[in-house]
Amino acid sequence: MGCPIGWKHSHNTHHATTNKLTEDPDRLWRTPEEYFAMPKIGRYLWELFHTRLFFMSAVGHYFKSIFPWAFRIREKSKNPRDHQQAIIDIAILFISMTILHITLYQFVGIKSLIVHAFIIIIGFMGLSTYVRTQHFLLANGSDVHNKPWLTSRTIKQHRFFDFLVTNLNYHIEHHILQTIPHANLPKLKPMMKQLIEEAGVNYEEQPLWGFLKMAFNHPFTILHPETKQEIPLDTYLQENNLDRNGKEQSKQRQCNHSETFKQS
Repeated sequence: MGCPIGWKHSHNTHHATTNKLTEDPDRLWRTPEEYFAMPKIGRYLWELFHTRLFFMSAVGHYFKSIFPWAFRIREKSKNPRDHQQAIIDIAILFISMTILHITLYQFVGIKSLIVHAFIIIIGFMGLSTYVRTQHFLLANGSDVHNKPWLTSRTIKQHRFFDFLVTNLNYHIEHHILQTIPHANLPKLKPMMKQLIEEAGVNYEEQPLWGFLKMAFNHPFTILHPETKQEIPLDTYLQENNLDRNGKEQSKQRQCNHSETFKQS
């Protein structure tokens, strides 16, 4: 349930700027200034949703992105038809949500609100997990966004899960040949893998559970303000003598840390 016109603008931008720092709408990096401007609870949740609880990130992204997509089309498109379509999308969204609530109410009464919330959360937990597998922990920067064999990943999983995601787990193939029908992506994989490896490039492929384990244990990263590269937050704090609140550590505290390190 979403807004097609918003998806068109966002997803086309993603394909044109895959893993391009600050420009890819599907990858959210924050600079230290942006990160420390958030309230403490906000920083805590942001870290969780981009590390341990990455499978929950799309739940908030749904409400943060779907509605602005439609309401901001006037800024993104000069086509009057897009403006009209955005209004239609919002109307369809609310009508479909109303129909869903009325239907659920017939079966579970007022609990329909809880059931609907549960459907959204479970559905977008799956979406978050699926989206994260595609480009996370791969090359990023200003010079790789047009090289999908470096910025995308194909996931090996059971055919049932292939069906659930319409074969888009063959994501390298999808990004290189975007107009190929999804049903043909598995057939394209052997040829694509051979061509990439013959060019001396690693064909990035991982089993689903192996990737999820790696993503779960990966440190939280931010966008370095000078190099514009992704860097672990703890590394940035250590390099700049900052505490977890972004404030410079006192010399006494630094000495205490040094003594503790020497003793250990």
